[in-house]
Amino acid sequence: MNIYEPEDFVYTDSPYDIDYVKIGSGKLFYFTKESIPSLVIEIPEGHSLPAKVFFFEKYICIGWGNYIYFVNQHSLQYIVKEVEGYFDDYMVHNNILVISGMESVTIYDLDLNMIFSQRNLADDGVTIYDVTEKYIDILCYFDPPDGPTV
Repeated sequence: MNIYEPEDFVYTDSPYDIDYVKIGSGKLFYFTKESIPSLVIEIPEGHSLPAKVFFFEKYICIGWGNYIYFVNQHSLQYIVKEVEGYFDDYMVHNNILVISGMESVTIYDLDLNMIFSQRNLADDGVTIYDVTEKYIDILCYFDPPDGPTV
């Protein structure tokens, strides 16, 4: 699946059957399947940082602002998870999803149940470098925007 910004796609009377998932009003994400427009996901406007789109098992995931939006690719049902501060980074390892926020790291299982969360790790972002069976290697940012790192 490819992603397009709204200005890349003009919808008129299309012969294609396009699924539409409306979670809020504002930012549109367009997906294609075999080069045919097939899905539009709309989420609320509200953040200046760029959105990150990724996939975790059966979910299309959009991390933007204070939320991660999970859309089931089969049922088109969605789940919204709040991120403390703002969504920063992610990494998939085996059957877990590791999410970092402005000051935290959270781990979800395949059913999007939270299995671990640690807050107060940083002041301005946590970047995930590696995930193993025993460790999560992260970089924590303090004193934004050019402050020291730990």
